[in-house]
Amino acid sequence: MFSKLKKLSEYTSLKNNYKWNNLKCMKYIISIFCLLITGSIFSQENNKWAVEFSTSIDRYFIDVDQYERFANSEFTGFSLDKQKLNYTLGLSILRNLNPKTTIGTGLQYSNRDFEGHCYCDFCNKATIFNQLISLRFIEIPVFINYTLGKDSNALKPYLKAGVTTSKVMNESFANAFRNFHFSGMLGIGGQYSPNERLTMYAESFYEQMLRTVSDYSEYTYKSVSLQVGLRTSF
Repeated sequence: MFSKLKKLSEYTSLKNNYKWNNLKCMKYIISIFCLLITGSIFSQENNKWAVEFSTSIDRYFIDVDQYERFANSEFTGFSLDKQKLNYTLGLSILRNLNPKTTIGTGLQYSNRDFEGHCYCDFCNKATIFNQLISLRFIEIPVFINYTLGKDSNALKPYLKAGVTTSKVMNESFANAFRNFHFSGMLGIGGQYSPNERLTMYAESFYEQMLRTVSDYSEYTYKSVSLQVGLRTSF
């Protein structure tokens, strides 16, 4: 029981540190994007490249009837109790292959919190503590967009597919998780371009990890996301 209390205390301390890291990360991403927009305004190129800033609301799914576990060792971890809404911030660079096809990659900061209670397969029974566990990931997505409709239309739908590589940032979970996680992504969206350089878009996509989060865990991240963003060409 005392070991569980110690772990919960460590998670609370880590959670407070990550709140500060969230603010710093957001400031860096926004500052870089503003610089890229300023540069693109004065660019004389033919708009084959673009940068975009995006943010999304992510809904991760937990099947509580299946008693899904989020393990941090062979015998200890958390039983997942509640689904949570989370968010992702991203900065990407894109390359237009032709008027309809675009490829891109970038860097994302992903918040993946969940609620659960501690379990220990070999410990004596003790009071169950419901706990919010704050997980943070750095991600590198690689994706392709295929635009539908006429090239002259300002408002156009598009299809999206890609793969995301993720790395957990939490020290307390780094040893228990796999070194890298790979997720498949498939979605649909719409974009509006008021001029040749600026594009606003909104999209929804489904994403799922290709393996469980660790060798000890039965849980695989699955989510549906609603993402909005601003893109500038240069």
